[in-house]
Amino acid sequence: GGQYDDALLQAVLQINDVLKGKGIPGSDTTWVSIFLVLILMGILLGPILAMIVVFVLRPVLTPVAWLLDYVTNLCGRRRAELDLQWVQTELERSEFDQTMCPICLEQFATSGHDGCTVLS
Repeated sequence: GGQYDDALLQAVLQINDVLKGKGIPGSDTTWVSIFLVLILMGILLGPILAMIVVFVLRPVLTPVAWLLDYVTNLCGRRRAELDLQWVQTELERSEFDQTMCPICLEQFATSGHDGCTVLS
């Protein structure tokens, strides 16, 4: 029990010194401690600052996002229409004259047999 008594006495004496305006021994502020506090504050306040930035920039970035969506949809729509035409022409072919894989819709190789055995 003597160690706890000494520790409690030391803590009370340090609190007394602080209340008198004296410094605490070993409490010198170093750049490392300041750096660690700034990192901790960044971790804690970073998400809040990110939300504030997004909230402020939303009116500016929303029209840009709409424009990019519109342009992407235009390009994607053309590509989808071409793919649909390609699949429709494939469906009109005979069963043994297919040019695309029915599972992945990739085109078959048109040159040679690519390792396939041709039955005749």
